[in-house]
Amino acid sequence: MGWYRRWVNLPDNESWADKRVILTVGAADFFTDCWCNGSYLGKHEGGYLPFEFDITDALETLEDGSRRGLIVLRVEDPMENNEQPVGKQWRWYTTCSGIWQTVCIEPRAAAYLKCWRVVPDIDKGTAQLQVETVGAEGGASVWIQIQAPDGNGLQATIPAGQNICSITVTNGQLAINTQPICPVYKPISLSL
Repeated sequence: MGWYRRWVNLPDNESWADKRVILTVGAADFFTDCWCNGSYLGKHEGGYLPFEFDITDALETLEDGSRRGLIVLRVEDPMENNEQPVGKQWRWYTTCSGIWQTVCIEPRAAAYLKCWRVVPDIDKGTAQLQVETVGAEGGASVWIQIQAPDGNGLQATIPAGQNICSITVTNGQLAINTQPICPVYKPISLSL
């Protein structure tokens, strides 16, 4: 089991003003708990993918307008968990728990694009572009541009809706070459 503790100080400037403060952990093996200034923020299970915690509401605001917080992470990789995915290290080597990818803090707008994905429908020759948003209020929309090499392409604005919005496009609008072995996709730009 590993315990990590670090003070963070955020200046009172335009980069951090009116922004959410997000703590991102690139990867930690395997069970991670997070606290900021004594407030429990949550847990993550897994050892290979990035995860994040919103520490904004747990930060202390100082007299000069800056904010600070004591971040504490507890990471454990127990040997007795038989349901946990493992490689050759299980029972061959001693266990090793801990953070093994970069940890960073970033300012983020209250409304933002969380992720996006392309879901193909091979039978119809179309694909659905799904965009997940956080904090997008009524009236917010997502601007999508799929740029073709000749400068033409698709531009669309769709309502942000209830966290997930989508648009269906044809394979020709999305890809230059749709060969299954080596498809070539057009650049996609998204904005909230």
